[in-house]
Amino acid sequence: MFCEADYRLNILTNEDAAQVVLYISNTCLSDEAQNVYRQVCRMSDVKFDFCELLVKDWDSWLTPWSADAGMKDRKFAGKGRELLDDIREKILPEIKHHFPNHRQLYIAGYSLAGLFSLWALYESGLFDGAVSCSGSLWYPGVEEYLQQTELNQKVDVYLSLGKKEPKTANHLMKRVGEITEAEYEKLRSDINVGNVIFEWNDGGHFANVVERMAMGIRWIIS
Repeated sequence: MFCEADYRLNILTNEDAAQVVLYISNTCLSDEAQNVYRQVCRMSDVKFDFCELLVKDWDSWLTPWSADAGMKDRKFAGKGRELLDDIREKILPEIKHHFPNHRQLYIAGYSLAGLFSLWALYESGLFDGAVSCSGSLWYPGVEEYLQQTELNQKVDVYLSLGKKEPKTANHLMKRVGEITEAEYEKLRSDINVGNVIFEWNDGGHFANVVERMAMGIRWIIS
C-alpha cells in the first residue's frame, strides 16, 4: 500500500487481469470502493483489478487549478497537477508492481473526482479511458479547457449526470448539463475516442452514487 499524508493507494484485488481500474474515493466514506467493486461484480463477469486512491481533501487535490467559485466555505486550491505527478511517479509504479500483466488502465471518479479523471485523461497519456460520473465540469475554466484541449491517444470515455443536477440556483453548477453535453458531442467526433457514452440518471448529485459508478465501470471494462 502506497501512503502519503493526503492520499493513500489501496490494492483491493489480486487477479492480475488485463484491465485495472484506479478509483478515486473519499476518505470520509467508509467501504465506498468495496461497495462499488461488489456492485460491478454483480453486473458483469469480466475480470478486472480494482485499486482505490483515497484522497483526503478533494477541494485541494482534485482541482486542476485554483479558482474562486464563490463558495465561502470551500477553498479550491488547485493541487491536481501535484497529485497527477505523484500518480505518474509513485502510484502507477506500485500498480505495475502488483499487476505486471495488465494492458489497460482506467481512471474513475465521482463529482470532483469525475472532473479530475477526465482532466487526467487529457493531461497525462497514462490512461486508456475515464469514467466521470456527475463530474464537476462546472468548475471555473473547465469549459474553456475542454474546448481548447485535444486527446493524444486512443481512449474510451463514460460520462453521466443526475437529471436534477442542472436544476440548482448556483450560477456555476446549473450549467453542468450543457457543458457535459458539449463535451460528449466533442468526444463523439474525436478520432482518438474509441467509445463514448453519456447517460442521464434519475435523481440529483448525491443519489445512488455506488450504482452510478458501478454502471460506468462496468461499461468501460466491457
